[in-house]
Amino acid sequence: MFEPINNKKNYEYIVEQIQQMIINKQLKFGDKLPPEREMSETFGVSRTSVREALKALEVIGILECKQGEGNFIVNNLHDYATNVISIMFALNNGTILELLQLRCCLEVESIRNIIDRDDKEAVEKLREIINKYNASEDEEERLSLDKLFHMTIISLSNNILYQYLFDMLSVLIIPYIEDIVKLSLESEDYPEYLLAHEHNEIFKAIEEKDINKAHAAVAVHMLLGYMHPELKTADNSEYFQALSKF
Repeated sequence: MFEPINNKKNYEYIVEQIQQMIINKQLKFGDKLPPEREMSETFGVSRTSVREALKALEVIGILECKQGEGNFIVNNLHDYATNVISIMFALNNGTILELLQLRCCLEVESIRNIIDRDDKEAVEKLREIINKYNASEDEEERLSLDKLFHMTIISLSNNILYQYLFDMLSVLIIPYIEDIVKLSLESEDYPEYLLAHEHNEIFKAIEEKDINKAHAAVAVHMLLGYMHPELKTADNSEYFQALSKF
């Protein structure tokens, strides 16, 4: 099952092999790893190295140690992956504009999936949310329904990668959404009815199964991000001019 290892840091080789076995589907969710002694003999390393590897895998979220039962492959990667992406975003000086571009891609392609499936149940779920959004007069409730509307579109894509990616990036995206929506509600240049209009246009495009109209509606909605101070002070005119042509 496992291959003996040479040098490097022994525990790193063990971690790499187990990760690769998951990728190659030799190990799957719920599988139990052999006992430490057996793994130590197979890898040709000390049990200390095996314990270090198991601890590292547990920190990542791939492994769970159940007292008295053993070590099992799990899928608790969310927090670790989210932290990695957040740190990578910060160290690479990521911008709100990049978040908006990614959000636009994810949302449009999710809508495409809904339309391609002719998913009437998905349309009804979104209709329920948009109706509540339109009927609400409470700012906090509308903000909550705003987020729910967009997150539901992603979840209805039935694409696990879209869902995982949006979920992991939500810690970066959602705070900006909250800032932008609040700025829009306070702005004389962007009255609240326009924000509601944009959400309704996105839903209408989904209902009419018009992907081009959906793309245009999402793109126009992304223009709202221009209200954020970080984008107001940056030269992003070409990007927003391109968006406005949809």
